Amino acid sequence: MSLVAAEKSIAEEEFKPLSYIRTKVFPELTNSKEPSSPTVWRWSRKGIAGVRLEIAYCGSRPMCSVAAVRRFIAGVTAAKLSRQLPEQANIIKASDAELQAAGVL
Repeated sequence: MSLVAAEKSIAEEEFKPLSYIRTKVFPELTNSKEPSSPTVWRWSRKGIAGVRLEIAYCGSRPMCSVAAVRRFIAGVTAAKLSRQLPEQANIIKASDAELQAAGVL
């Protein structure tokens, strides 16, 4: 996505303070308890699995949109699954080799 397209996309989203996102949006989208303030801040700074929570500033106040939270959740899920699948494939290959060596397969 180009910078212009990203700016246009961001301009169309409705931003809320991070405290609102933390207390209302995350529990609703994930059916779990709200994350702590430092956790949400860390997600915006460091991310999870290479995916960062997108924030924008209104003056000095960090803001986020529901769409950004959805993108963050989807991105983290995809990143973690992409790491998990090769590991599972290696485990399956190793167990298949053991079974073939034992004459089961």
